This record gives sequence, structure tokens and C-alpha cells, in this order.
Amino acid sequence: YQYRAAEYDYEPNFVQRDNLLFKLKRKQTFADRMRAFELKHGMHCGLDACAVELLEVYGVNIHNHFTPIYENIGEDNHRPFMFDFDSLLLDLFHAPLIASQLKYGPRLLPCIDMLESFLDLLFGGGRSVQLIIFECNANLWRHSIHLYLRHYLRYYVLFYWQRKQQRKYDIAYPLAFEFSSFWCADFCEYIYQYLPVFALVARPDF
Repeated sequence: YQYRAAEYDYEPNFVQRDNLLFKLKRKQTFADRMRAFELKHGMHCGLDACAVELLEVYGVNIHNHFTPIYENIGEDNHRPFMFDFDSLLLDLFHAPLIASQLKYGPRLLPCIDMLESFLDLLFGGGRSVQLIIFECNANLWRHSIHLYLRHYLRYYVLFYWQRKQQRKYDIAYPLAFEFSSFWCADFCEYIYQYLPVFALVARPDF
């Protein structure tokens, strides 16, 4: 075996030499600089025809402007976590006290009492939970009594429980949201705005 020094080309190509770092001009935002870069190299017409080196420089500069969030295990930086409303109802309807009584009809007061007790436990550790209600999940419930209770508890959570918890824990931001589905634009905006630290989700399988 004979050692040979690796030969590297330390001279960057024209694209890297010209735009390795996006230098912002005075009163110019990063978004404006990106648009100018795209217009200069014809990237507004589509990325399929762009050179690999150009896309690499483009991606590196975008990545360098990301702001990381550093967290230790168990810390949430006072940010809420999200809880799927139908997953909560699944646990609620599986409780022996509720499951044994539903065959005689809807038991609204026991459902409300268990709902509030369970949510108070989530708030008791210093965290705050945001209930996320997806309209599309209403089709997952097989029995009519479960669907009836879902509609009632949805109204209770949106218009009573939320305000009660805000006054109790002095919380200014909303605690209950309703979206059409997982893929709607409003839900994406919620994720980017609140950055929930984790989500509690289960599959309703009644």
C-alpha cells in the first residue's frame, strides 16, 4: 500500500464563489435576497432544470437562516401540547363507570365530570393542554350515542371548559381549536404558531 495525498479542488465554482453567503443589502430582508437570487439564476421557472451546485447553495443558505430550538428532556419552555379530542373521548368512553352506563342512554354529567377531572390532571403538572377537534373524525364513531355525546362535549369544551380553564390558570391563549382535517391550512398555521411540544393521539375503534 502506498499513501497518496488526496487531490482536492479548493477553488469553488462560479455559483459558490458568487453566492456562497447571501449578503443582505441595507433595508433588504432575507426573503427579498432569496427572490433576487432566484430571478438572477432563473429558479422562478422551476427547479428541475437547475444545476445541482446551484440547488446546493440555495439549500445551504436557507438552512443557515433557520433558528434552532434547544430543549432538555422534560422541558417544554412553557409551550402547550396538543391533545386530540376524539382520542380523549375514546379514553372517556372506555372508563368502566361510563361504559357500563351508556347502554341505558347518554350520561352527560358523569362524562363532563370525568372529562374535567382528567384535563385537570394534565394541567396539574404545570403544563397546559390544547384540545384539537377535527371535524373529519366525527365519521369514525360507529354508535349513535357516542356521536351524540361527541357533539355535546364538543360544544361544552369550546364554549365553557375553555373559558373556565383560562380564568382558573390565568391563560390568555386559546385552549380549544376546531379544524376541518389534519391537512387544512388552518391546522398548519396552528402548528407553526404554537409549536406544540408533543401530541396525544389514539385511534377511535368503537
